[in-house]
Amino acid sequence: MPRIAPLPTQHLDPALTERVRAYGSFADWTAVAGHKPEMTLAIFDLLAITRSSSSLDPALVELASVTVSLINQCAYCIHQHSAKALGLGMSQAQLDAILDEAPAGFSAAELAVIAYAKAVSRNVHSLRDRDLEGLGAFFDEAQIVELTWRIAFMNAFNRFNDALQIPPEGLGEQPAARASGD
Repeated sequence: MPRIAPLPTQHLDPALTERVRAYGSFADWTAVAGHKPEMTLAIFDLLAITRSSSSLDPALVELASVTVSLINQCAYCIHQHSAKALGLGMSQAQLDAILDEAPAGFSAAELAVIAYAKAVSRNVHSLRDRDLEGLGAFFDEAQIVELTWRIAFMNAFNRFNDALQIPPEGLGEQPAARASGD
């Protein structure tokens, strides 16, 4: 169970429910985040703008999202974004290899995204120019800025979901291994 009591659907701001529904299936998440509808609406406005103006391949966005979520061990985001990545053509073997030291089965561009997501998520203070140079072979500066925002957003969502112990969408309860952290 989440640390914050989920709001019943009838107590959620209708504008928030509609906005979130337009973005995807996040009913359980919204029931918790809905305690602050103004903030949650603003977040989904930002996500919608990011999605509509993106010049990145959606599969690469999901690859970055899964990488960050695996690093942070966010059960909610691993569940959501792994499903999206699989739907966009990534294999389960690739998902399983993301955190390997030398992940197999990825293109050079995908490996650059994985390496960058790892660097930004694990220790951004040690990020060096060479870490971005690898991305420059595949992405322009606007795409690198977007990718960085996407990685930063995912880190924030991971922290939010884990701090409040929001269970993976539709699964009801937090997995036992993650529920005990008092």
